[in-house]
Amino acid sequence: MIRVNLLPYRAQRWRVALLKHLVVFVGVLLVVVVVIIGVHVVTSAHLDGLTETQSSLVAENRRLRKKIGQIRNIDKLRADVEGKLAVVDKLQVGRFRSLAVLLALAEAIPENVWLNSLQDAGTKIKVTGYGESNNAVAGFMRALDRSPRFSHVQLGVIKRGRIGKTTVRNFSLSMDEVVVTPDPVKIKKHRRRR
Repeated sequence: MIRVNLLPYRAQRWRVALLKHLVVFVGVLLVVVVVIIGVHVVTSAHLDGLTETQSSLVAENRRLRKKIGQIRNIDKLRADVEGKLAVVDKLQVGRFRSLAVLLALAEAIPENVWLNSLQDAGTKIKVTGYGESNNAVAGFMRALDRSPRFSHVQLGVIKRGRIGKTTVRNFSLSMDEVVVTPDPVKIKKHRRRR
């Protein structure tokens, strides 16, 4: 019988199989490494893009916060200005009050009565003066009573006095001023500029 030594053949087949497995393993390993590097590059690029977007959004957020602060400042200033304009409009309504009181007094005073002083305490008015006689002072009081501007005209004191060689009656009167409501002033709505 012939003996054939198959060991070198088996060893060679085993080396070829081992080499094939090694080539496949190295190939798979290279593919995995390439895939990992590719994923890393793509995710790094995506992460860089997101980081850049975040930094631009943070900068935009800061810029918008400054604008919001300025807008709130402008709203406060606008409210302050509107409040001041309302005060001016209110003053505009009552600015001719003293003139109206003096005009009503001038219309009611007769020729033989002279005023010495006038005290205006809001709605209460006190007048002192001289009259030619008691009847002249009474006529002045009746004229004040008829005036729509005054009410509750009361004589405080009347007494005889002298100015030079002339005998006069010193008097003091107090009265309430009737607040005549003027036509309502149209308060302008001040528009906001845009």
